[in-house]
Amino acid sequence: MHKKVIIYTVLFILIISLFSMCHNPDPALKEKTKETLLVKADAPWIEESIKISADNKRVGFTVRNIFRKKYVVIDGKQSPIYDGILDGTPKFSPDSKKAAYVAQSNKKVWVVLDGKKLTEYDGIQYGNPVFSHDSNHISYAAYIKDGWSYVKDEKVYPGKFDLIISVPAFSADDQHFSFLASVGNNKNVMVKDGRSSNIYELIPPKDTYFASKGNLIAYSAYFNEKETVVFDETQGKIYESIMKDTPIFSPDGKHIIYGVKNGENRFIVIDTKEQKYYEGIGEGTLSYSPDGTKIAYAAVKDGNFFAVVNGKEGKPYEQFMQKTPLFSPDSKHIAYGVMSDNKWFIVLDEKESAKKYDNIYELFFSPDSQSIAYTVKSGKNQHVVFNETDYQPFNTIVEETLVFSPDSKHVAYVATVGRKEYVVVDNIRQKKSYGKIKSLTFSPDSKHVLFIAEKGKTKFVLVDEKLSKKYTQIIANDTNKFFIFTPENKLIYNASRGLNVYQMEVDLN
Repeated sequence: MHKKVIIYTVLFILIISLFSMCHNPDPALKEKTKETLLVKADAPWIEESIKISADNKRVGFTVRNIFRKKYVVIDGKQSPIYDGILDGTPKFSPDSKKAAYVAQSNKKVWVVLDGKKLTEYDGIQYGNPVFSHDSNHISYAAYIKDGWSYVKDEKVYPGKFDLIISVPAFSADDQHFSFLASVGNNKNVMVKDGRSSNIYELIPPKDTYFASKGNLIAYSAYFNEKETVVFDETQGKIYESIMKDTPIFSPDGKHIIYGVKNGENRFIVIDTKEQKYYEGIGEGTLSYSPDGTKIAYAAVKDGNFFAVVNGKEGKPYEQFMQKTPLFSPDSKHIAYGVMSDNKWFIVLDEKESAKKYDNIYELFFSPDSQSIAYTVKSGKNQHVVFNETDYQPFNTIVEETLVFSPDSKHVAYVATVGRKEYVVVDNIRQKKSYGKIKSLTFSPDSKHVLFIAEKGKTKFVLVDEKLSKKYTQIIANDTNKFFIFTPENKLIYNASRGLNVYQMEVDLN
């Protein structure tokens, strides 16, 4: 009996030791890592509230005390205690110089900007306030007496609404603003620079209706049980319906395309000009080339799908892959997935691949536009195909994890074996598995592979399979980036452990 106890004890110690060894920081990585304490908190913060400024120098978060009251801590400095702090705040301006949050006490709410209390209101909408891209302006939707109004730089603009549905957005040049609002009987209006559009039955909500360049807005709207597109504040022709997720702006922000259903006809419209009629237009297939000179989509005729590129029709197939046709970054190549005889394959520049699969899930071009990679299903397993080479199979390839290196010579992705996740680089599976892997990234010089891994509630950063210290959170900055690279080839990331927030600097040289 004593021998069994001794054996079990030794085995338990060995297992604990092995687990500890597997999760200790790698000495080589530790030696190249400089850890700097950014903030030491006095109490636990609300996990989802923590924010890091875009320059990675400032930290803000919200704390709930034992009396269920809340306060904000920015750069280690505690605010007054309030009845509540609006979720999603605090937040920093794009230039990192300003900080704002929304406080609530005694049934009133207000924005606090750089420690200064602004005007009190009866309510401020979730997702607010919003900084302009140049950080010179701040705006938000506020409830005043009997309606919602738009406030910019403390000026209340004319017009009251039943609800301001979308978070107010600035145009790319910061000279204009727009938001979606609700008026009587749940009708919708679009407001740009204080001017309300016609009243519509519904305008589908989006993060922004502005083009990524310039100051034009475009959106679809329901009108008398039909649908139209409004472009540059001008209502277009009324149709039976407009394709989901359209209109789409051209890269220069000057033109739009959208899909239309009208009776038996399906077609696209470029600005206001109707294109050729078809039996159908493939949902999720409409796109501009990066240089804006080409428009591509999938159309249906006689029950078959085919690509249409600048009006030129390709070969017909039985099915067509969503989110394709896909243009290369240099706009010189186009690829898409199709099905024929119950097998899926890729067509690149009108040339069919000889390799056929049970399904194709995702398709990618390399940064230099010379290579393609895609994920496929073959039998019960999935694998990656890189330049027509079949890589090793796994249970699944995790969606939206495949990345090319900046020099286009390498490819990495996350694959599963059972319930375990592994990183695979150039068809070689890394040795260790994790419960969850995210933010798989190559360094700018393409020499290093980085990612965040989770084991239970513990988070790690791995650089070339070398493990960092354990952390409670790995924190993205205000630009939603977990990893930042300096010109000196150093990696910056932010993390928390206990009540401390740290910034790590890893020398990748």
